[in-house]
Amino acid sequence: MKKSLFIAIFVLNASLNSAGYANEPINRLFDIYQLAEKSDPVYLTSEANYLAQQQSNPQSWAAVLPQISFSAYRSNTEQDITASTSSIQSFDSNGYTLRISQALFRQSDFIRISQSNATILKAQASFDLAKHDLILRVATRYFNVLAAKDDLNFNQREYKALKRRLLQSEQKFKVGLIAITDVHEARARYDQSTAQVITAENKLQITLENLRELTGVTLADVKSLTSDIPLLTPEPENMDAWVKLALANNLDLLAAKQFMKIAKDEIAIQRAGHLPTLDLVAERSYSKVGGGFFGTRQIDQNSISLEFNLPLYAGGRTASKTTQARYEYNAAKQKYIQSQRATERLTRSGYLNVLSNISQVQALKQAVTSGDKALETTQAGFEVGTRTTVDVLNSQRELFRAKKDYARARYNYLLETLQLKKAAGILTTHDLKQMSNLIQ
Repeated sequence: MKKSLFIAIFVLNASLNSAGYANEPINRLFDIYQLAEKSDPVYLTSEANYLAQQQSNPQSWAAVLPQISFSAYRSNTEQDITASTSSIQSFDSNGYTLRISQALFRQSDFIRISQSNATILKAQASFDLAKHDLILRVATRYFNVLAAKDDLNFNQREYKALKRRLLQSEQKFKVGLIAITDVHEARARYDQSTAQVITAENKLQITLENLRELTGVTLADVKSLTSDIPLLTPEPENMDAWVKLALANNLDLLAAKQFMKIAKDEIAIQRAGHLPTLDLVAERSYSKVGGGFFGTRQIDQNSISLEFNLPLYAGGRTASKTTQARYEYNAAKQKYIQSQRATERLTRSGYLNVLSNISQVQALKQAVTSGDKALETTQAGFEVGTRTTVDVLNSQRELFRAKKDYARARYNYLLETLQLKKAAGILTTHDLKQMSNLIQ
């Protein structure tokens, strides 16, 4: 029985894993990133494209390395020869050719080697950018889950507070201490809060589903941030220094630069269509004819030659392809300029957003403290009859709103920090790991 029970548990465990459920709790930011790195189809597609682009270099070198080919044949021939007499002969023939060629001068092939190097550098930049995007997508969706959890938590707390307020209002109305309008207001806020709790529960499930899209694993919950997080200003504390750093390291910009190099090399490749080619060719061939009019014969031949080819006219195709390549280079150049400007804009915006978010977090933290005191004061006024139920409900709503805004501001600050580093091209998984240490 013990053995059967063990097998049943093992099978159940395997079926749960195949259904997309984590074997162990995975609820911290960096753990989820590591899972997404192995499961996210968008990232894995980028990785496959990057590995595919790596093959452009050996392919370009193949054109300038020796080319070896071997061909062989065997045939049967039937001849009907008519002279003074008529005769029909049938005989076999066979032979082979071994050919070795080495390009001595093929300008376009040598340029393609340089172009393939730029292609690989562009693929590397694009793949690194995919890593940055994955870090940001995981962090964004993770913090969206936390924000949804906060909303649900605050809505549930507000729901409970409004329920108590409604019961108090009904009791005070029964003894004639407040008007019926106060009861109606409390009930309206309570009903509205009920709907908000339902909406918040649905939003939390949606955000968890968005996170599952990256990992392929259904997560029941995720860990929250610690109560206090360090609010660090960007280092260096100079926006122009960040822009300079971004212009040297931004991955979009690096990819655009290499794409411009690829387009420039393409002009030279197409222009080389007017140039001659020179190849060294060594060939060995053998053939044997078994009969026929000339009788049986064998030919054994070795040759070494220089093959020179000069294109004289190709219907204008080479000139047209060269012109097309020039226009495509101009388009790539403008794309680089646009990427350069976007890099500067994103870096400056990211730097300012981090500073703004620091101020917002500090201000909203103070707003929560002030809201607590305001609610206490309003509640005390209500007890002595100087404040109405509506005043208490409004103070209560403002307090919960401040708490929601404060929680969201903290997530925005962390995300803007990652965005700034992405714009500067210095974002790493270590940044995400450090951020994960702020998770409880």
